[in-house]
Formats: sequence, C-alpha cells, structure tokens
Amino acid sequence: MQHTIPWKKIIFLGLIILIAIVGLWLVSALRHFSGYDVVSSRTQKDASNSSYVVLGDNIVRYGRDGAIYTDNQGHTIWNATYEMTAPAVDTCGEYLIIYDKNGTEVEVMNETGNVTDITSSYPITSAKVSKDGSVAALMQDGTVAHISLYNSRAKVIASGEIHMNKGGFPLAIALSPNGDRLMVSLAGLTKKGIGTTINFYSFGKAGKDKIDNMVASYEYPGTLIPDIDYFDSGRAVAIGTDKIMLYSSAEKPDVLKTIKPEIEMKSVFHNEGYVGYICSKKQEDGKLKETAEVYSQRGFHRYSKTLTSEYSKAELLPTNELLLENGTNVTLVTIFGTTRFSANLKQSFSDFLPITKNHRFYVIYSEKIDEIKLH
Repeated sequence: MQHTIPWKKIIFLGLIILIAIVGLWLVSALRHFSGYDVVSSRTQKDASNSSYVVLGDNIVRYGRDGAIYTDNQGHTIWNATYEMTAPAVDTCGEYLIIYDKNGTEVEVMNETGNVTDITSSYPITSAKVSKDGSVAALMQDGTVAHISLYNSRAKVIASGEIHMNKGGFPLAIALSPNGDRLMVSLAGLTKKGIGTTINFYSFGKAGKDKIDNMVASYEYPGTLIPDIDYFDSGRAVAIGTDKIMLYSSAEKPDVLKTIKPEIEMKSVFHNEGYVGYICSKKQEDGKLKETAEVYSQRGFHRYSKTLTSEYSKAELLPTNELLLENGTNVTLVTIFGTTRFSANLKQSFSDFLPITKNHRFYVIYSEKIDEIKLH
C-alpha cells in the first residue's frame, strides 16, 4: 500500500525550514564581534604609497609603473607592467580596469591576468567596466567630450560626442552591470537655470530607434550631480549636492524616489544595493550629532544611526556594512543599524578592505599588510 504525506504536513515542514533559514540569517546579520585575529601578515615597503583594490579573495596593488595581484601569503598571481601618470581603477564582478586619468591607456584585467588593452583617441577623464568586460570611456578634446563603449575584445561598439557649449560639461558616466546601458551626468544650462541633466542611453532594443540611443533625460536645476552609478539590479542612482535620485531598471528608467534631506549631507556613500549619507541631526537633548541615514535602492529607509565617535571616511562595503574610519579606529555597522564591530587597531592604516570570505579584511599599513578575521 502506498502512503502519501498530507499536504498540510508538507506546508508545516516547509514553514519550519523557512523559519530556521530566516533565523540563521538574522543571527548572522546581527552578529557582533568583540575582537580580531591576524590570520596572516607580510611586510611591504612603502605600502601606503601605492593604491589597493580587492579582486576576488586577493589583493591588487597598483601604481604608476604597474600592478601586482597577490594572495594572502604574498605570492604573486600575476604582474602587469605599464607607464601611467595618474592610474585609476574600476571593478565589476570578476573584471578590473586600470586606466590613466587624462591619458589614453586602459588595462582590462581579471583574476587570471590581462584580458585586453585599450588605447583611446583622446585623454580619458573617467572609465567604467561591466560584468562582461565591456568598458565605457569618457574622453575630452578641448570643448568636445567623447564617449566610447568597447566590448571585452577592445572593439568600439558605440560612440558619440557632446559639444560642451550645447550639451553641457560631463561630470560622470556610469555603465550598467550587463554593459548595454549608459548613464551620463552633464552640468550646464537647463530649461530652468544652471544645474545638471541626467541622460540615459540604451544599446539594446529600447534605444535602437532613438536619436543617439537616448531613452530618457531628467533635468535638475540648481543641483550639481558629480556621482552616478548602477546597482547590481540594473537600477540607477544619482547623488547630487542636495538630493539623491533613484531610478528604475526599465529600459526607459523612471524616477522611483527622490531623497531630499532637510539638513546638508556631509558624506554620501553607496554600494551595489544601498545608498546613504551622514548629516548633523538634532537629538532629543537639543545637541547636534552626526547621524547616518541608509536607504535601499528602491528608496525604503533602512535605518538611522547616531554616531558615537568622529570619522574621517565613510563607505558602504559590498557586505552592506557601513565602514567608518578615523585614524586608528574602525567601526562596522550592519544593514539593521547595529554596531557589528568597533576597535582601535593601534596603528594608522590607509585602507580597510573586505574579502569575500566572511568577516575577513585586509588592513593596509605603511610597511605591512595584515589579513584579519573578526571574532
């Protein structure tokens, strides 16, 4: 005789499993750490004079004459040589680009080494990379700005010009994660006065029959918008001097929400899924205290966190934790607004970089690099 499990029992078991999973996630998300262990340490001359970025679980050190990718023991994975006056980087997924700001060279890398090299026709002011290795470059030639989109083989697949006396001065560009959409911030004269225009371009079906592939445009009189980006979901964010705009992931993006603080934003930050700012907010006792406000990419307010100590740098990490640095001190705040970790590292450091492994970080000091694990 064949026995069947009653459907009510199946639903009950499913709920129990779901509750257990959510419970474990909450325990992990709210977990507090009281200290740290140094997992590995290696000396490195003039470590603070170079710049660093994490790629995968390992670290890239780059400077004017090249870049080196090493594991946590200091073993070289790859080494790239180049000559750049002002190297800058951008990362997305497994790709990293190193480009010469105001130069013409772009190195496209991944965890296995060099993927391709791009040489632009004009000096590059900004460059972005997507998850498939596509690269967008903003270039300037006198009063004309040029924007080119390259595929992962360095072939130009789209390009255009912006005449600054007509279209405005380009402040920033952003490339969508899948590489088929571009966002441009232009400062200049709008219909209602001096401000910023945000243009969206699509290189898919939506932009095929549009002039210059432009699918949407928004004007913000009286506001400069120097920082724009795409979230992992394809939604977009524009961070202005007095407001933050969040856009949908549609081929023709709509404005989901405009966040306009009543108080001046002192610091602004975002990652692949959240955006926030710090301002001086009056407390119940009438005193002004630095307060962090964090929102989801849809514009939902996640938390308000009163800061108990000063900070010199604020950053939203890929782990969605808010990192606050000040001299030798470091604080991590969870996405629920609780303090996960706060410590004095006893030495000044230049970078505190998260590794994809849980609760591990690279700490860059002047003469060494430590990998630490929170406990």
